[in-house]
Amino acid sequence: EYLIASLMKRVRSLLYFVHHSIATGSDGYAIRGHEIARSLLGSGICVRVLAPVVGHSEYQQFHVVVDGVDYINLQSWSGDSFLRLISVFKPDAVLAATSWLHAHPVQQVAQQLSLPFWYEARGFWELSRCARDPAFAGSAEFQQEVAAETALAQAADRLFSLNRHMAAEWVSRGVPAAKISLIPNGLTAIPANVPEPDPVLRTELGLDDSKVIAYIGSFSAYEGLDDLLAAFALAHWQGLDARLLL
Repeated sequence: EYLIASLMKRVRSLLYFVHHSIATGSDGYAIRGHEIARSLLGSGICVRVLAPVVGHSEYQQFHVVVDGVDYINLQSWSGDSFLRLISVFKPDAVLAATSWLHAHPVQQVAQQLSLPFWYEARGFWELSRCARDPAFAGSAEFQQEVAAETALAQAADRLFSLNRHMAAEWVSRGVPAAKISLIPNGLTAIPANVPEPDPVLRTELGLDDSKVIAYIGSFSAYEGLDDLLAAFALAHWQGLDARLLL
């Protein structure tokens, strides 16, 4: 919360535009957005998170509150919708998260209204696609993605990223280092009271009384889970008494 507050001085109201939210999913992207929103609230900033409706839209409420955070699910992800919402909520600034395709219309409206536009560049989605499809790296579409993402980052009044390596990449793309700030992934605190494992669940999962090594995350090729499996198999062959839980 202190980090968020120091980066967002003089801001009392903020609209936060995300690709998808914890109101409809629980992946790393959604969790990061939720924790940032909670930190903004904890810093005294009035924040509302806006996300496009996905999947079965008839089951998604327009307004949902999760842990005190207001989520607004929009049927129309367009400049007209953003103009109406900004006229109602009157934010001091707008913040949009990856990717450029999702954030570009937000930036256009912010520019039209002379509102500060901040971009939270959580990753390079074109590189994630290359991990799945190596041939994509040599395509014209890849170059177009890089150019569009870079142009949006350059147009932002402030750019937030996750670590110094990503910041260095943005600098190499022409984004001034002075307008880049880092909001890393991480835990606010380790829970003080960790409950004892559920013996029934351990038995159901075949874990018994063994030590457990757990991976929690997406099952994507670029996560390196094949290396994890190979390493665990080698350790198990060498006598490691443990179970691997994905």
